[in-house]
Amino acid sequence: MDLLKKNFALLLAVVLCLSLTACGYYNNDYDDDYPIEGADWRTWGIVRDYGTITRYGEDTVVLVCVYTEDATFYYDTEDQTVFDLVYYPPALNEKVAFSGDVWGMFKGIDFADLDGDGNSDVTMRFDDSGSELLVVWFWDAESSEFVYQPDESQLGENSGVPELNEDDYSMYEGIWLNDANDQYDSIGIDAKGNWQLYSSGDVIEEGYLKYEPEEDVTYVCTYQGSDIDGGYVDLDGDQLYISTLGSFHYFGHSVSAF
Repeated sequence: MDLLKKNFALLLAVVLCLSLTACGYYNNDYDDDYPIEGADWRTWGIVRDYGTITRYGEDTVVLVCVYTEDATFYYDTEDQTVFDLVYYPPALNEKVAFSGDVWGMFKGIDFADLDGDGNSDVTMRFDDSGSELLVVWFWDAESSEFVYQPDESQLGENSGVPELNEDDYSMYEGIWLNDANDQYDSIGIDAKGNWQLYSSGDVIEEGYLKYEPEEDVTYVCTYQGSDIDGGYVDLDGDQLYISTLGSFHYFGHSVSAF
């Protein structure tokens, strides 16, 4: 009788473990270094939405996972394979970080072709304490990626650009030529702190400066999110240094002079 009881208890424990594995769950900060148990990732509970992306005439069904810094689109297959993704702009990053609940903030996604090029774009909706946030990316065939569209998005009064703590960035205004980097040749900054990074006359990155009064430091930020973000800005006469971009020297006061 005792042996039967022990065997029954062991069997019950095994059944309980299997049932928990089958249920799946949402992990907001899923890390590939710590994979969730199970053969088919679609049963894990991390899929937030789905849709069809049209690209160059081909339709692809994708499953959407929303993370703290991006939304990733996976093929609807047993293997968790990335099809594409979009990075949140800094304005949304700040709201998501403050909320700590991107899963709850997310309210929907749409892959309609907004710019009429025949390829799907991305529109995501979030709820920020009762206020709807609208974030839009257009597919860019040249760069083969979704590019954030601040003018099409609605993230507050500044249309996707976080409110600056300082209105006057005229000390940095002008065209600054790069001193020693082959990836880009100059950066243009206006009096409001908006900047554009150039390579052979083409804009390859853009964003804004953000002054933090408590630290008395000005940081460089991008609209899409990149390794440029978070660099500090230092000005010494006609020399400009951005920690994530390198050093520049003054070329002209007006951006239009470039």
